[in-house]
Amino acid sequence: MIRAPLTNLDYEEAIEMVSGQPHAHILGNGKASGPVWGGNWRMIVASPASVLSYRDNQLVWQGEPVHQSEGTPFDLLADIIKSRTSNSKQALSDRDMPPFVSGAFGHVSYEMGQFLEPSLSLPGADKAHMVFAIYDAVAAWPVSGGEGAIFGISDEAVDALRKTFEVSPKEASLRTQAEKESPDILSSRTQTDYQEQVQNCIQAILAGEIFQINLSRQLSASIESSRQVLPGAHQIFCSSAPAEFSCILQYPDETYLSFSPERFFKIEVKGNLRKVIAEPVKGTCRRSPDPEEDHQRAVELLASEKDRAENIMIADLVRNDLSRVCMDGTIVEEKICELQSNAHVHHLYSQITGCLREDKTAVDVLKSSFPCGSITGAPKVRAMQIIGDFEREPRGIYCGAIGYMDDRGNADFSVGIRTAEAKFAAHQATLTYGSGGGITVLSDPEKEWYETVAKSASFFEFLSQLGLRN
Repeated sequence: MIRAPLTNLDYEEAIEMVSGQPHAHILGNGKASGPVWGGNWRMIVASPASVLSYRDNQLVWQGEPVHQSEGTPFDLLADIIKSRTSNSKQALSDRDMPPFVSGAFGHVSYEMGQFLEPSLSLPGADKAHMVFAIYDAVAAWPVSGGEGAIFGISDEAVDALRKTFEVSPKEASLRTQAEKESPDILSSRTQTDYQEQVQNCIQAILAGEIFQINLSRQLSASIESSRQVLPGAHQIFCSSAPAEFSCILQYPDETYLSFSPERFFKIEVKGNLRKVIAEPVKGTCRRSPDPEEDHQRAVELLASEKDRAENIMIADLVRNDLSRVCMDGTIVEEKICELQSNAHVHHLYSQITGCLREDKTAVDVLKSSFPCGSITGAPKVRAMQIIGDFEREPRGIYCGAIGYMDDRGNADFSVGIRTAEAKFAAHQATLTYGSGGGITVLSDPEKEWYETVAKSASFFEFLSQLGLRN
């Protein structure tokens, strides 16, 4: 493993350097205190060695189409990860380095669930997409401050990433954006329509079809902006409202901006054991600027029969998913219905752990658990069928998964909630953002609508960073 210092280049400057570059992905949350995805590090990956993508019903690896008869996108991903893990284990042993140095980083859209459950017929399934780029180096800066460095498995990989930071910063920046008139923000469903659908979900629960379901809606806005501006706006927003799994994914055709607070799963290699950690989030209430009222809301959430039932049902579903890949007798509910407080909302979350079987990999965990139960419902397949009937539009990266699988066998994925997709045309960007909540038999339709409003606060605040005032 090679470590090369990044002298006179701080994290914020590095973000400006890579803004708008395809396959330059950013993990971190600005200067704010609090947990970050990389533990003690903020990270940037760029200059991939190769790219695996599935788009428009076409699987492509290293720039060449792959026939579907050779397996699903997940099968090819598993083969790539297996070959790299066996080749690179001995090269990476230094503990004083970021959690990701080399391996695969990318995302899986919600609609990729069609490959894992043939009975599903999802809206927009023909637009399912998955992209994982293979990186041999990472640039990382300590959260506590100090000089950054490039960590890599070869001199060539380190040099290629270093050149990424030698280009001149883009002229477009957040500071050049004049304050603009607030755009029209459209919702895929009105309040009346959404509340009617919540009531229909309750009827499906009473009929015994499901126990719980996650129902969402989409917001969209068209704004004057370039792909170079968005990372800076994301960084400023995350400095005041940090989220543990904040990140930016930049591709040739779109940019994804995530403010996710939820871990899908993590794999930690500890000696001969690989510990799997899942942390589903269910149960939400809006925060208050008044400290006493905010505390009272948190107390009421912890005591809420509806929210606790919502969380416990999903914890059971996650435990069942992990039982398909973990050793018998190792699955433990470490935490149940504990409080997690974010900038705009309080959540309840649980933590379920297990030890991965010797014949299973991170891709097997992804396949056994995807999509995360917290954004589907239970039973998962039937809940996803009903979601498809009600929502009628593809979710895309929203409710999908974002994360990495490194060459040491570690992995860490977030759930793609609080995540916006930006598509560009000329100087215009169209942003879409999903917001939803868990529906149980105890749900109140009006309260469920306002939960989606509370969860949209991140999107509206992010727009304000682009000079847009609501």
